[in-house]
Order: sequence, then structure tokens, then C-alpha cells
Amino acid sequence: MTALGSDSRWRAVVFLDPFGMQVPWSTIKRLADTKQVEVFINFPVGMAIQRLLPRSAQFTEKARAKLELYFGDPGWYDEVYVSEPGLFESGVRKRSDAGDRLLNWYRGRLKTAFGHVSTARLITNSKGGHLYYLVFAGPKATGAKIASYVLGPARPKRGGK
Repeated sequence: MTALGSDSRWRAVVFLDPFGMQVPWSTIKRLADTKQVEVFINFPVGMAIQRLLPRSAQFTEKARAKLELYFGDPGWYDEVYVSEPGLFESGVRKRSDAGDRLLNWYRGRLKTAFGHVSTARLITNSKGGHLYYLVFAGPKATGAKIASYVLGPARPKRGGK
């Protein structure tokens, strides 16, 4: 990435399609820091992330480390879990809207890093199960505007066909 950052005439578009959560936040941050890269990211909330988030908030050390590396910030935890007072002791439970909260939080981090971020397009399997969200981030508002249009809600076809 050093070569890209040394010449302001160069631009790049990167499509990050990990099989799970292999791309750590530090890689995304390095891309953003160039101010010359636009990215399309598959945010694997249904395929990978939710599988590592137990209802009880009792993590294995390996799962917690993987989430910390992927998100690059411990703020993800408060998006997913909430403390609740109990009769004898308080407890922690997973929020029912944890996936949506994580997506919005992650998009906010992308916006901070890159400057601009698109709407997110949910990609589902043939049975409607959530697989991932496709999100664009880049240094220019025009790129995010175009990506939001492309990734936005389905539009009716012209000519009634």
C-alpha cells in the first residue's frame, strides 16, 4: 500500500469478500488511510459474526479474540449485549436487534475511517436467511452516493416488463 499512497494520481477499488471474518480491522484502516482506495465489503453478520455471539455473553477465549481482531474496537460488545438488573443479581443478555446494531456501528466506523459510506444491501440465501451485507466505503461522497443507489432497494423495471 505504500506505493499507492506515494502517488496521488493512483486510485483503487478493493472488493473484500472474505470467507468469514479473515479481514481484520487493521487492514481496512490501512486501506482507508491511503485516502485513495474505495472498498466494497461483505459484512458477514449472518454467516460468521452471529455464530460467535452466544446469547449468554459467555465467550471462549478464541471467539472473543477473533471478534476483537475483526472489529478492532471493543465497542461491538455494547452493541450486542445489554445488562439487566435481576431480583437477586444482574445478568447480561443478547439484544434482539444485535445484527442491525452491529451493522450500523460498523458502518459508522467505516464512515469515520473512509469519510463516506453507502447504504447496506442485505444478501440472503435461497430460503431468505441472512448471509451478509454488502457495503461501500470511500473517500469521495460521489462514490458513496452511486453505491447507495446501486445497493439500495430494488426498483421497478422500466416499460412494465
